Amino acid sequence: MKIKKHFNFSNDRQIWRILPTETSKLVIEERDTEKKEAYFSCVDIETGKTILDSWQAEEKYWLGIENVCGDLIIFHGYGKPDMPGHMGITVFDVNSKKTVWKTDEFIYLFNSSDKIYVYKEMFDGRKFAALDLRSGDLLEDLGEDAEAVNIIIRGVPSQYDSVIY
Repeated sequence: MKIKKHFNFSNDRQIWRILPTETSKLVIEERDTEKKEAYFSCVDIETGKTILDSWQAEEKYWLGIENVCGDLIIFHGYGKPDMPGHMGITVFDVNSKKTVWKTDEFIYLFNSSDKIYVYKEMFDGRKFAALDLRSGDLLEDLGEDAEAVNIIIRGVPSQYDSVIY
């Protein structure tokens, strides 16, 4: 059996991550570690057509992908360079090639097909909320009830097997 290549992709950078979408696309994250720049591309799996090519966010390096939902990429920033703590959320549409919404107020927890569950780090704990995936509007204030969030997480079909503490 011979494997036939369907399409090629190369920008001569290190491929950091490849994420398939629910809409038959591949989101490709590339990093240039010397220049400290990240690039994001999107390719249609069926046709090999490039939908997004080497897009860069305003922050060129200290960001990452939390998840991909449909044709939306959910990005995070970092509280401090070289530190692992995620800060902020940016939702980007690969088809329009535009940022749909952005907030520095919340930190990503998980998402369903239409909501992003988030939290704010408080002096004495966390405050949880649900935001509209497509607008960023506050849909539900969940307060400090981590157990309520854990119940929601268990009901969302995904890779999330952990709980929030």
